[in-house]
Amino acid sequence: MNENLLKILIPLLKDPDENVKKAAAYAIEQIEKKAKIIQLASSIKGQDKVTRLRIVNAMAGIKDDVVRDALKESANDEEPEIRAAAVKGLAMMKDGANLEIFVEKLKDPVKAVRLHAIMGLGLCGDNRATEFLIPLLLVQDIEVVDTTLKAVAELKDKRVLEYVGRLLSHPNPLIRARACVVIGILGSE
Repeated sequence: MNENLLKILIPLLKDPDENVKKAAAYAIEQIEKKAKIIQLASSIKGQDKVTRLRIVNAMAGIKDDVVRDALKESANDEEPEIRAAAVKGLAMMKDGANLEIFVEKLKDPVKAVRLHAIMGLGLCGDNRATEFLIPLLLVQDIEVVDTTLKAVAELKDKRVLEYVGRLLSHPNPLIRARACVVIGILGSE
């Protein structure tokens, strides 16, 4: 598929219009970039920590099965930074197919991993995520509650309105303000 696209685009690099040339060059660059990242995904094993982290960050948000598998594997890496980056990369895919890994990572010992998992639940577009997000609105950790509010705003499942409404009397003004915003978002849907 990509080879066919490149065959179509390469002749446009000689187009008389400068905008067409630039657009063709950009398109070719994007196609080649994705191909290189997919190739890197298959070579992540055995790399040092810094290289693994760079590869994981490069793969973030790319919707491809090879990339997804590499990110899921990296979400179980021994290094917390790599786990966090991998879960963030999966979240950026905005794909319900990642729901299970986000639920699993809610139990990770590292807070950054858990926060990315919470956001992933909100971005995955699967309303089954709501049942995992609601209890997180009730915890004492302000950062977890704030991230969960952002996640439920992304998910847009109105079943959370009752729980978000309870946060309007939260002692922390950041949480009260965020709850107002979420109610506005959900109320406008």
